[in-house]
Amino acid sequence: MDWKDEFLKLYISTNENEIQQAIDLKEEYIPWHLYRYRPAKKEEFVASELRGQIYMPHISELNDPFDSCALLSNENIDFYFVDRGFRQRIETIIGKKIPNDALRRDNLREDILKYALSHIGCSDRDIAEKLKKYHDENQKSIEDSNKYFNAIIKRDYRLCCFSESAYNLPMWSHYANNHSGICLQYDTLRFRYNDSLRKRLFPVFYTEKLPDALKIIKKFHFENLPKTLFEYTLISKLKDWEYEKEWRLILDCRRIISENEKVSDDYWNTGKTEWLARPSKVYLGVKMNQEMKSFIVDICRELGISVYQMECTEYGLKEVLTK
Repeated sequence: MDWKDEFLKLYISTNENEIQQAIDLKEEYIPWHLYRYRPAKKEEFVASELRGQIYMPHISELNDPFDSCALLSNENIDFYFVDRGFRQRIETIIGKKIPNDALRRDNLREDILKYALSHIGCSDRDIAEKLKKYHDENQKSIEDSNKYFNAIIKRDYRLCCFSESAYNLPMWSHYANNHSGICLQYDTLRFRYNDSLRKRLFPVFYTEKLPDALKIIKKFHFENLPKTLFEYTLISKLKDWEYEKEWRLILDCRRIISENEKVSDDYWNTGKTEWLARPSKVYLGVKMNQEMKSFIVDICRELGISVYQMECTEYGLKEVLTK
């Protein structure tokens, strides 16, 4: 089993010992260096990041429209109703056991209702109308529940995204202003000065489809749900993004305000700025203009940060130390 799979198995749990085992396992695999690609369009933002601040955007600011989204699938909701005794309650009402061969595995609820309605003498037309109404109401309920689940994620959490490589050409194009920006190298050992930071740092899991939150909810029998459920959604992305080799720092906005503190609506709808650590190296994009380059080199000289200029070669990008 891959260490990430083992981590996820332990982390999505209600057992505090298992969660701690997952954190200890992850600690062994956190890369020595992580990289953050930035556009470097405004001097004040660049200066703040070089001095150790990071901007953690609102989910809506991320470029992937499916980022941090979960599904509540019909299939698992079917199992939810059956597991919670839906079938047994219907059998009590009609006074008869529903045979298993009358039910399809992929549409349990509708088959249970159809059998019950036919047993009490409803015509085929009545059954069809009632099932359509039931299906429409149920579909709306699923959609509303999914919207609510994803709205909580967008309201309460912020992300800071890193990569395992400073030589990723698509990343330079997408996140560093088409090679006109910068890539910041962070030594993750410096995060040790703040243990809570390392605990909030997670690898991203790349999957064939969006995470199904209800699949996990069903695993725990819809009760005593793991507090890490939302984080599972935040660290899952579709395989299309696998080339990014991403790690994420997760901020729970509820934990940085006091219990009775009143905050405005803007607090829940905007990104957050946090102190992280100064970068140990700065890589300049191959298209960076001279004015911004001089500005960055001057600040880095003051802060003792090494600066490297990226250059194009026949094999890809190459770094050259600036003087």
